[in-house]
Amino acid sequence: MSTFWSDIQFGLTLLRDYWWAYLPVLLGLVFYHAWMGVKKFEYTGSLKWVMLQIKPPPQLDRSLKAVEQIFAGLHGIYIGSTSWKNQFFKGKVQDWFSLEIVGEEGVTNFYIRTPENYKGLVMANIFAQYPDAEISEVEDYMKKWPAILPDKEHDLFGSEFILSKDNAYPIQTYLAFEEKSPGLE
Repeated sequence: MSTFWSDIQFGLTLLRDYWWAYLPVLLGLVFYHAWMGVKKFEYTGSLKWVMLQIKPPPQLDRSLKAVEQIFAGLHGIYIGSTSWKNQFFKGKVQDWFSLEIVGEEGVTNFYIRTPENYKGLVMANIFAQYPDAEISEVEDYMKKWPAILPDKEHDLFGSEFILSKDNAYPIQTYLAFEEKSPGLE
């Protein structure tokens, strides 16, 4: 037991005597992570967002492959990696979309929240697959709600989808995604 305490004492002595070697590294790491957090917060706060409501055509004669093509087109914003300069000085992170399905008063609504500079890309990808769809810029539906939920008037339910299989299983493996030739049943 005495060797245990002597080892602790030796370790504390090393920390006290060699603070000049490790303290600058620790402070540098703390500064780096704080700086990156502030820059990312500034970058994401500077993004201007647009909420688009999508009303699909009443008759959907397209397979589910069309929806997958929309997602593939939206994937075009993926940049892989950002240069360290953009990350460190500008806080640049991978841009993203939010695709939302909202039930309001018994009606199902489809929304896409997108950075303003990608609005044209989103609309082009949807119109390419569904030319008869209606897309309109709307006010954020979340502004209708109080800042803190649930409250005495409102109850709330939300969910998150989790894949049942690994990402290694592509969505194309399902028969519903096979293209049907026109005229063949």
